[in-house]
Amino acid sequence: MGSALEVTDSLSNTEEQIERAARTIGHSKVRRAVFAAIYHHKAPVKTVEEISQRIGFSRMRVLQAGGYFARRQIVQQTKKDGDTAYRKIDFFHAHKPQILRLAGNPKKLARLPTKRKVMVTLPRTVALPGAGAKASRITIDDIDSFSKVRKIKFAGSLTNSLSETHFKNGVQVFSVNRENSKTGG
Repeated sequence: MGSALEVTDSLSNTEEQIERAARTIGHSKVRRAVFAAIYHHKAPVKTVEEISQRIGFSRMRVLQAGGYFARRQIVQQTKKDGDTAYRKIDFFHAHKPQILRLAGNPKKLARLPTKRKVMVTLPRTVALPGAGAKASRITIDDIDSFSKVRKIKFAGSLTNSLSETHFKNGVQVFSVNRENSKTGG
């Protein structure tokens, strides 16, 4: 049986991959510098010595950061001219600026929407256009679910001179008389 083939679906998991790389870099200045050096320009493979000279950190610090990235599959560890080297992964190279922007910035990283962390922004107000709105007056007779109302005989309308107080007192007297007639009082 051959060696295992690693498979990732970067098209379906773009934000998750970017988030993982940014979290892997974190606040570390060394990791940030090593990541930027590995993914600098077009050369697909860079040796530890080349990276160390470029960023000014010791060989040991570069090996530590590079190994950390390799174990987390942010780079591929290989050999070049007898020296340990790191090979770029095209996905991370394409998203390098965004990864570096998010690395070490927990607020920006928290706002990155992913499949597991969906972000929805709702508008504070909704404007409805006033022009073109057509309002029409309806009554209880126009609604089918109140069809029994149509059977009640219309006795006329109240006069305009009837005050609200007189009306309420009349309804109250009517209600009391109706209750008394039911109880026999």
